[in-house]
Amino acid sequence: MKRSKKKNSVKYLIASTIIVIGIFILFQELRNKPTKNEEEIIAKVNGEPVLKSELEKKIKNFVNMGFDQIEIPQIESMPKEVLEVIIKDIYFERNVVKEAVKLGLDKNLEINEKLQEYKKKLLTQEYLKVSTEKEISDEAVNNKYIELTNKLEGKKEYRISHILVKNKENIEPIYKKLTGKKPENFEKLAKENSIDKQSASNGGDMGFVIESSLIKEIKESLPNLKKNEISKPIKSNIGWHIVKVVEIRDTKALPFENVKEKIREQLKREKITEIARKISENVVLEFVINFPESSENKTNDNQQLNNNEDNKDQSSQEKVIKVNLKSDENQKSDNKKTIEPKSDQKNKSNDKSKTDQNKKNT
Repeated sequence: MKRSKKKNSVKYLIASTIIVIGIFILFQELRNKPTKNEEEIIAKVNGEPVLKSELEKKIKNFVNMGFDQIEIPQIESMPKEVLEVIIKDIYFERNVVKEAVKLGLDKNLEINEKLQEYKKKLLTQEYLKVSTEKEISDEAVNNKYIELTNKLEGKKEYRISHILVKNKENIEPIYKKLTGKKPENFEKLAKENSIDKQSASNGGDMGFVIESSLIKEIKESLPNLKKNEISKPIKSNIGWHIVKVVEIRDTKALPFENVKEKIREQLKREKITEIARKISENVVLEFVINFPESSENKTNDNQQLNNNEDNKDQSSQEKVIKVNLKSDENQKSDNKKTIEPKSDQKNKSNDKSKTDQNKKNT
């Protein structure tokens, strides 16, 4: 019995010793282990530590302005010169903020209003980001890819070159040069004349384009063109075109991996549009203030008033013209009346002279 108790005491002693030693080792490790802040220190500027978390946030802002669209590079892989610039910027901002607080700018009403506006925008962005990411799964992206792929089935892709000018007077001489007895080089004329500078630099080459994405007038002309054939001048809402078909092929969808992120972004935009529509579709907007008369209405009223005044002036001028004409007629009539008696008097005088002369002759 005594031996049993003695054995138990030894066991307890050994166990207690092991526990104490374990606690001591753990304590030493914790004591020697750097704290979280010490572990995250990347550099010191004038003795002030710059944390790894600060540097990562700043890099993130530099790379993609706060959005997770681009993978953030590892700090260790970045050039020392780049890190130096970013760290100095962190130090600069930190000390400028301290000075601003000393001046009481953190209590400035206008600044706080701006901060509230920024907060609203940030919350809106984050809400839309969370809402869209939650609903746009990999499956949804894949389904959209299948849908878009099905829409391409049976459609043609055209590799076309074009020359675009503003008006018909400019396009006709170019067309004559392309279709004359000695046709000039299409690429050369495109570089010299086309106002579509992006394609002009490539000799008018627009690359492969799906027929459904082309403007109506060009799309309608393509079925009538053969390979390397040049169209007649085509008028559109952006100018006049001459189109050359370089190559025709069946439309093929790009591999899913190449387009999945673009599809994801498209779905996000569609979701944001849907959210905006749901929020605003049933709202009732009612103005409770009186708006001053718009300048456009005033302009129209003034124009109408001016037109009325012009009409009055024109009417008055017409009346004046009519009065003057009438006055002229009256004046002529009066003159006629005045002249006629003088003529009678002269005739009477002549008659009297003739009578007298006859008497003398007798």
